[in-house]
This record gives sequence, C-alpha cells and structure tokens, in this order.
Amino acid sequence: MTDEKKYIDEMIKKIIDNTKKSGSLHINYNSHKAYNETILEYKDLKIDDFDSKCDYEICLDSDTFWEIIWYRDTPIGSYRTYGSTLEIALKQMMEVLND
Repeated sequence: MTDEKKYIDEMIKKIIDNTKKSGSLHINYNSHKAYNETILEYKDLKIDDFDSKCDYEICLDSDTFWEIIWYRDTPIGSYRTYGSTLEIALKQMMEVLND
C-alpha cells in the first residue's frame, strides 16, 4: 500500500467514525458531467468554498472537482467540502469535524 493510499484510508476511517450518528456520507467526483454542464453551471461555487484560490482555479481550469457531503449532528443541515483532489476535500472535512 502506498503512503498516499494509507493516508487516505486512515482519513476515511476517521471520517466514518465521526459521522456514524448521521449515517449519510457522500463522496462525488465530477457530478456536474452527468448533466453536461461546467462546474459553474452545476454549482454556484465560490473561492471561499475551496481550500485556496489556487485550488478553486485548478478545478475551473480542469473542469473537475471532488465534493463531500455529510450530515453530522442533525438530519436537517448538511456540510460540504470541495477540492481539486480527494485528499484536499478530505482535509477540509477533517477541519470541520475537528471544530
């Protein structure tokens, strides 16, 4: 197992442990392409939705992005993170979970 795969496996395990109450965790990759839309047509994403301006621009330039959606404490509200890589989206999620 590569170090990157091991790292992602460990992060996902932590995330599942932290979201067990909710029972809902969604990891999406390029979901906008199912609708033949660009990222901006599919989601009204802003720079603040991403880890950095650079990551946001990478997503726009490549027309690819990762999205993680989960329900943590309540069935009413959800949390979302975005990234140009799964690792970046997972890191953002862990920051929210650790708050």
